Amino acid sequence: MVEKLEKLEIKISYQENTIETLNNNLLLQQQDILELKNQLKALTNLLQKIKQGQVDNIKLASEEILAPHY
Repeated sequence: MVEKLEKLEIKISYQENTIETLNNNLLLQQQDILELKNQLKALTNLLQKIKQGQVDNIKLASEEILAPHY
């Protein structure tokens, strides 16, 4: 009986650790999702401004002229 109780306590300990790890990962993923949502919103706003002609001086990275030391 004591051995069964010890095994259950060990299982519960592992489960608690797993739950905590999963919770931490979920929190990090939620933060990533919020950051991506904010970036998407900013890009959507920028595209709307470009379509409306409100932004003049937009250059793609490939259009940028690099300084001579690059």
